Amino acid sequence: SWAVDAGKNSYLRFRAGWYAKHLNRAIVDHSWSTNFYGASPSINGWFRVVGRAGLNVRIQDSRNGFYSLGGDSGLRGYAVGQFTGKHRFRSNLELRSSPVSVYSLRLGAVAFWDQGHTADTLSDLSMRHDAGVGLRLLIPQVNTQVLRIDWAFAFQGITAGWPGRISMGFFQVF
Repeated sequence: SWAVDAGKNSYLRFRAGWYAKHLNRAIVDHSWSTNFYGASPSINGWFRVVGRAGLNVRIQDSRNGFYSLGGDSGLRGYAVGQFTGKHRFRSNLELRSSPVSVYSLRLGAVAFWDQGHTADTLSDLSMRHDAGVGLRLLIPQVNTQVLRIDWAFAFQGITAGWPGRISMGFFQVF
């Protein structure tokens, strides 16, 4: 893992990992991952661009594990867990507003674009896309995590287009 303050209150992180298990004189359950995360400096004190991208791969997986994608895990315009497979690629790009104080609350807004997919082979990955907008609410007296509500529109599949999907939860999506 490598992280750096790129200046002017920005942040960049690159992470790579490999996992394997030694069992009966053999290496099994290989998996590897790469991830990038970045946050730009504030743009005129109003906005910040934040993004991530990552690839996760399972090889010789005796545990029959899988990755899922959709809804709360990165593709907000699709159903939770709509896509499953041994390999996963996902990326997200957000334009996040600076928080606005309303009494003791902090309100923010976000516009986003997500892409990703899961498949059992890397060659079967077929990117799905969505875009949308969201609101963020922070109540510092109660919790340090934001409450989020997102409205996303899938670009492919049976859930594509109007009326989109609304999701709510705690924490940022990434």
